[in-house]
Amino acid sequence: NKNGITSTKLNNTTYFDHDNNNFKEATSWIDKGDAFLALDKNSNGLIDNGNELFGNHTISNTRFKYTNNKATNG
Repeated sequence: NKNGITSTKLNNTTYFDHDNNNFKEATSWIDKGDAFLALDKNSNGLIDNGNELFGNHTISNTRFKYTNNKATNG
């Protein structure tokens, strides 16, 4: 949508296990028109936790950190 990433307010009741500790934390969430890049690793039809999200802090199974310093918004 070329307007950057916007998020909901923290007081909206969204809960997600960001750190894969089996506890869903209250969190802000991305707004309409924005998205996450995710992979359903356990094939259960859900994105259960942060382990299934892909981003600049994602580390592969071989401990390689995925980064792209040339990535831009838009």
